[in-house]
Amino acid sequence: MRAVSVDPEAIVVTSLLWRTTATAIRAGEEAMLIDSPYFPDELELLASVLGQSGFEPSALLATHGDFDHLLGRLAFPELALGVAQETALRLRETVATRLALAEVGLAMKEPTVARTNAARVLELDPANERAKAILRAVSGG
Repeated sequence: MRAVSVDPEAIVVTSLLWRTTATAIRAGEEAMLIDSPYFPDELELLASVLGQSGFEPSALLATHGDFDHLLGRLAFPELALGVAQETALRLRETVATRLALAEVGLAMKEPTVARTNAARVLELDPANERAKAILRAVSGG
């Protein structure tokens, strides 16, 4: 991951493999992250990279609903993710569908189906308690 300050109030983070970008902007004491890196190691480093640069995001924004733009909550699970109305509706349908598939997998004793779908729900909604419970159930914990 490469981080470049393009302005005293803006940093662009670029994934080394796919060249996808995320942009952190700041106004006074507030900062916002727009889109997100994609790879787990990049997401893991994101908070410290931004923090070292004086950017402490207080909000997340996804420019659209493609998967590689929605991962900011994995780096900052306590922050809300802002999206356009159409994207919000699509995500709500995706979460509901994946959660239903996880429930079916659990009921039919298909742990792979349950685990895969519950994990996908948590990627989109890290605070989803039902998905966490399904993962605990199929993991024996």
